[in-house]
Amino acid sequence: MSTSQVSMISRLLPWLLIVTAAFFALGATTQEARAQATISVTGGAAVDEGDGAVFTITTTTPFAMPTQVNIMVENATGSFLADGAPTQISIPGNQASITLTVGTTETNTYENSGSIRVTILDHTVGMGPSYVPSTTASSATVTVNNDDVPSITVMGDDFVHEGATMTFTITSDTV
Repeated sequence: MSTSQVSMISRLLPWLLIVTAAFFALGATTQEARAQATISVTGGAAVDEGDGAVFTITTTTPFAMPTQVNIMVENATGSFLADGAPTQISIPGNQASITLTVGTTETNTYENSGSIRVTILDHTVGMGPSYVPSTTASSATVTVNNDDVPSITVMGDDFVHEGATMTFTITSDTV
């Protein structure tokens, strides 16, 4: 190395150290902010089968860029979840929350009411802002009411003689 190269490096070295220190300090601050972003979910009011179950997903720290949130949508009780439930949602940049509507199935079968659950899953390593699921509100349910009321019809013989057998037919419009 020549004397002029050594002289140039010795003049640039303090600036290089300042820039490097600032870069790492900024990176630490960004990581601290990311670690503080907590995602929670709340469930809306009960719905009838066939209607959409509404959930609100909220971040404590809105990011400038969209935040991809991994979720699990499942039947908590019963079997009302429609096909095609999402596994990920996106909270737009500079926005604190988003509404998620999950489809439910309409049946003609009388069954007990049930519920659908949405759970916030851990952030997987990848692009985009990082987050942690809320420790108190990482899962929420919405009740899905069965709206099938059975109609029962009883029909029998118009007339029967004493001591004879009378036949009845009982039908229901639901299973």
